[in-house]
Amino acid sequence: MPEDVPVALFIFNRPDLTKLTIEQLSKSKPPLLYVFADGPRNKDEEVLCNSAIEIAKSLSWECDVHLKAESSNKGMVHQIKNGLDFVFSKHEAVLFMQDDQLLSPSSYSFVTELITKYKDDLVKLTKVKFENVVFSFFDFNYFNLFI
Repeated sequence: MPEDVPVALFIFNRPDLTKLTIEQLSKSKPPLLYVFADGPRNKDEEVLCNSAIEIAKSLSWECDVHLKAESSNKGMVHQIKNGLDFVFSKHEAVLFMQDDQLLSPSSYSFVTELITKYKDDLVKLTKVKFENVVFSFFDFNYFNLFI
């Protein structure tokens, strides 16, 4: 896979979480970022949505940013479906994130390496977190390949 794997980041009205997510992404410095910002549901959310967008546009590393911001609320399902359809129309793979997900600094390179290594066999790569299930030893993160 010769191209860089883009990150698709879905944000809404939580500038505080968007800031944390962007700060964490800055440690990985992905070269290509698609930001899909859902619009406000009401006037009170307008300032929050605009703040989240400004944070997502103000990156501290060299990155090609593509922003798609809605002027009104379309809903999470609409945003994610249309956003991923758009990214997959241009790229073979994507690292999907929402504004409340924090990656470790090595996650981007790890996922890129997995996608490159298993590109011919890969159907879907997902991150799964088990929390508060019956057996406490399941409280961990792992990556899972579905082939």
